Amino acid sequence: MKSARSLPVHLLLLLYILISGTYQIVAAVSLVVGVFDLRHQVQTPFEVGYEHPTITSVEEAAQRAGLRAGDTIESLNGEPYWGRALFQKVRWYARPGDTMRFGVRHADGKRASVALPLIGDPSRSTVYELTFIIFLHLIVPLFCLGLGYWVALARPRDLNAWLILILLSFPGAVIAVSTYNTWPGIWLALRLAWHIISDVLAPAALLWLGLLFPERSRIDLRWPWLKWLVLAALTSCLVVALVIDYCVWYKPSLISNVKTINDIDNHVIGWLMVVCVTLYWIAIFAKLRTPSSKMHGVACVCFAWPPLSAWEAC
Repeated sequence: MKSARSLPVHLLLLLYILISGTYQIVAAVSLVVGVFDLRHQVQTPFEVGYEHPTITSVEEAAQRAGLRAGDTIESLNGEPYWGRALFQKVRWYARPGDTMRFGVRHADGKRASVALPLIGDPSRSTVYELTFIIFLHLIVPLFCLGLGYWVALARPRDLNAWLILILLSFPGAVIAVSTYNTWPGIWLALRLAWHIISDVLAPAALLWLGLLFPERSRIDLRWPWLKWLVLAALTSCLVVALVIDYCVWYKPSLISNVKTINDIDNHVIGWLMVVCVTLYWIAIFAKLRTPSSKMHGVACVCFAWPPLSAWEAC
């Protein structure tokens, strides 16, 4: 019976490792390819607005080709423009010297077809910059994720181990690689979704860890519903953020006023993060005042806490 109850937990952990590990491997390869310019990627000729496919700023080469700030992109290489993911796909496979063809509508309503010659990215990093980038964006996230796997695999049925795994997944999801250096298709979708999920759920994991580890905080004993309320609020914000990101990258016309909704969602997430961090430190400092908490703190380093205490506390 015990092994049967553990099976769903182990399967969930395996799924988490597959998703996060795949993300990290793809991010590492994309980072190396982008930093060392192994694919000779092209320079982005303009910036597109967040809410609508309207050009907000234009590089000199794009200006000479006929693009202007305020132009709305209607098609790209003969395909109707359906979001930033299309531009990412075309730019990823393009090479310096290729021509990107746009169908645009100018601010005055007139339509035009623009052929834009693409140039390579002229920026080059020094050896010290490359070393720092590799260390910060590759080595640190991989180390943190590996440590998180070790903790979770050692205690797969311990909620505290899962919370630590989520927190240690945060560096890899946030600083591993930018969307600019991410392969298009399913890999871009994974990059976008996992980044948002880790970014939003990490504060909740921090709060839960502060309230439950190594023993229940007096805050949680008095208001046990508080952690669930914060988790529910962050989960709601997460759903909104995922929908917004899908609209921006894959279907801008799905929701109107995307930028306004995104600004509100970001403000709510920001305040919830402040609440999580504040309550975490309040709970930690309160526990440090008791000798038993200090002894459990030593157990934290050795990863030798009771494996089911946190689940029972919920």
